Amino acid sequence: MAYISEWTEDDEAVIVLRPNRSMNWKQNKVVVLVVAAVVGSVAVPMAFLGFWPVLPFAGLEVAALWYALYLTQRKLMVVEKLTIRQTEICIERGIESVDESLVIPRQWSRLCYRKSEEFFDIGELSIRWHANRALIARSLGEAGREEAFEALKPHFDAVEVRKN
Repeated sequence: MAYISEWTEDDEAVIVLRPNRSMNWKQNKVVVLVVAAVVGSVAVPMAFLGFWPVLPFAGLEVAALWYALYLTQRKLMVVEKLTIRQTEICIERGIESVDESLVIPRQWSRLCYRKSEEFFDIGELSIRWHANRALIARSLGEAGREEAFEALKPHFDAVEVRKN
């Protein structure tokens, strides 16, 4: 799932794509603290029994969980804004500010959606023009990309759907 907001003003359509974050950073910290408490409640008594090498590995386990949740949360904060005008398509992507920006001529552009039947492949949503392509909805899952495709489809004259 994804959060897709769309509005039109004058001769431009703006579509904002955001991944669904089921847990915010505060909730992730609670998960890490609970795991740390459980791991600590096992590791500390083991250390008192003489198995002190357990403590550093328990700490590494909690640190690895924290880092993995941080990276996941950071990836899920990416927002993509597509502004579709009469002559151009502007793609802006970033976390807190615009990190990437790309302007595509609308005249030769087409929306391409590749559905995959492979288990670990979630497909691809892109805008192509001439021999170039720009991947969009990179931080969305399969269902989110399908939603984004349906939201973008009315704004393109050429649409291509392929299955793998």
